[in-house]
Amino acid sequence: MFDLIIIGAGPSGYTAAFEAKYLNKSVLLIEKNELGGTCLNVGCIPTKSLLHKSEEYYNALNLSDFEVKVKDSFYKTLMSYKESVIDKEKKGLAYLIKKNEITYVKGIAVLVDKHTVKVENIEYNGENILLCTGSIPLIPNIEGINNCVFSDEILSMDYSKIDNIIIIGGGFIGVEIATIFSNLGKSVTI
Repeated sequence: MFDLIIIGAGPSGYTAAFEAKYLNKSVLLIEKNELGGTCLNVGCIPTKSLLHKSEEYYNALNLSDFEVKVKDSFYKTLMSYKESVIDKEKKGLAYLIKKNEITYVKGIAVLVDKHTVKVENIEYNGENILLCTGSIPLIPNIEGINNCVFSDEILSMDYSKIDNIIIIGGGFIGVEIATIFSNLGKSVTI
């Protein structure tokens, strides 16, 4: 029996796992998708890495004393950079989970009762269960919405094929994506 079972290995889940281990508790951490959750894989980390490199691109193109030529492979390089940042962070997180002797299971967790979780037909028992399942994008009921891409998808697209973009939503995700595209010389409407 574990002292704590955590469902969801995003920032709240893995932080709780590290805190519990600091208190000498036995911990099971379960994630159905990728270690690090939305933030690490399709949210904060990839967005910030794209923001950083797109700002460098913008600054390089706007140097008044130099003519800058951008390679045709820039967009592939941009995506490669983003993936390398994600990969480095995931490896670091996996290392810390192993180092702290946190049991990690990848799969879909099903609550059986207040002390039992089932993953792939294996039951795990815990004194406490913490749900850190994150969120998913809200898809508004708008005609034509099936022709749209969402924040998770936009971070992996080939930007060289996009000349203009309309973003529905002016929250931090929408504004960050707008800034990336604007830095890359695209026409942006929020």
